Amino acid sequence: MKVLINRKPKNEPWGGGNLFVSALCEQLQKNGHDVVHVLQPEIDVIFMQDPRYDDLGISANEIISYKKNYNSKTKIIHRINECDARKNTQGMDDLLSQCSQHTDITVFVSDWMQNYHIKRGWHCEKYFYVHNGVIKKYFTQEKNLIMEK
Repeated sequence: MKVLINRKPKNEPWGGGNLFVSALCEQLQKNGHDVVHVLQPEIDVIFMQDPRYDDLGISANEIISYKKNYNSKTKIIHRINECDARKNTQGMDDLLSQCSQHTDITVFVSDWMQNYHIKRGWHCEKYFYVHNGVIKKYFTQEKNLIMEK
């Protein structure tokens, strides 16, 4: 299966979203899938990490256009880890809601995030939440560091 992830992983400190994309790429490739980061023929699944355009990837507009004009069978999966309430911003909720009209499956990063967007009017009917895990090479269990007197 050919999977497009709309963000390219960076091999440097770049935040949790980058770690997620890196881990997703690695797991998909380990399981025999072809991972790409640019639009090309015969994409089976597009995983949208962020709908905005930037130098690391393509936007929701380009993804929607690809599905509409080139391959209507392509499935769009959108991971939602953002909202206006979280950072006191404006416009993100509306952008995500608009994207949900074209998304086949939505994956929220928490039940709180899922409930927040569903209450605001979510269009994608197939949705669920998956709590973020940890990458064990970055997070390990340590012994109790409290010293006895």
